[in-house]
Amino acid sequence: MNPLIRQPSGRHFLQIPGPTNVPDRVLRAMKRGGVLVNLGRGPTLVEADLVRALREHWIRGAALDVFDTEPLPPQHPYWALDNLLLSPHCADY
Repeated sequence: MNPLIRQPSGRHFLQIPGPTNVPDRVLRAMKRGGVLVNLGRGPTLVEADLVRALREHWIRGAALDVFDTEPLPPQHPYWALDNLLLSPHCADY
């Protein structure tokens, strides 16, 4: 199954059927102006791949409410990215 679903509107939605890691090839398949939003589970993404995608501008940005390790450690590379919006796992409110 291809988790990247293209819509007639030109938007893309990533549908993850269960616990998995989104491979970097999916991030590379997104449009350069795309924004990834993860409100599901931290381990859904390979954090190192997302950091690389954001640093190299494969995508425009990302917004995360979940991480592999919570709370997010102070030395985590996410903190240095200006194209990443971080939320302290409270998107359900």
